[in-house]
Amino acid sequence: MKLPIAIARGISASVAPGPLVALGWMYGLLAALALAFTVFVYLLIASGVANSAVGSQLRKGISADWLVDTLTQPGAGSKFMSVLFLAVALALVYAVASVALSGGVVSRIVDRVGSGRAVNDPFVAECGRYAGPMLRVAIVEFLFLGLTGGALVIVWIVGMIGNAGNAFAWTSVTVIAVVLSAIAATADVARVHVVATGDRSAIAAWRDAISHAVRRAPSFVLLVVFNLVVALVVAWIAVTIHSTISRETGSGVILGLVVGQIGIIGRIWARIAALASQASLRIVSG
Repeated sequence: MKLPIAIARGISASVAPGPLVALGWMYGLLAALALAFTVFVYLLIASGVANSAVGSQLRKGISADWLVDTLTQPGAGSKFMSVLFLAVALALVYAVASVALSGGVVSRIVDRVGSGRAVNDPFVAECGRYAGPMLRVAIVEFLFLGLTGGALVIVWIVGMIGNAGNAFAWTSVTVIAVVLSAIAATADVARVHVVATGDRSAIAAWRDAISHAVRRAPSFVLLVVFNLVVALVVAWIAVTIHSTISRETGSGVILGLVVGQIGIIGRIWARIAALASQASLRIVSG
């Protein structure tokens, strides 16, 4: 019965005021970085299609033909590299900032799932308090994700080169998704350990998280799969609705933008709900 309780408490916690404030911070960060990238790309494209018939066509989206023609023009290489450099730089900024905010996110969640903590500090203050240990936990997480994910992808590539078949391809993709999600979930439990116990040691946090994952393996894995399915369903709904919107008019473009932003918020919420359910399982199971 602990798994259904953990799911229910996790979902309940994810829609509480504190975690919703954390969601707002995460969305605001992502929106600001996305806006900076979008404005840069827009100005870059606009400078090349100003006062031309192509400009009106691009309101419907960037076509493959236009992209190929643009990349073959003189100076296209430097423009492409500038876009690529900015994308990588903003991705790194988002990764670092997300880690910095994770302490506040976990703190708000742990407070809601019944840890017994009584902390009323501002969100930013909570982020600063746990920034160090959250960074150390994240470094270990990235190492696990990189090494394990890389090994699994190599196995998948070798199998595909060897014509292993569709069954192998789909099974491999599923295994990769579940394994990487399990690593991320274990890292979430490590983050919960830091906040719930006040222990700032990343090694102790990971030791506790791995012990929890092994000790509660059936419930832990089922919860990982459940959260993965929820995230995929939320993303699928957002993409499906977005694809049905005609963006040939100004109102259509605005509607598509609104639906796209709602989809982003939904995906962030699914991530917070997954963290909250794992925190609840850890606290409920002890």
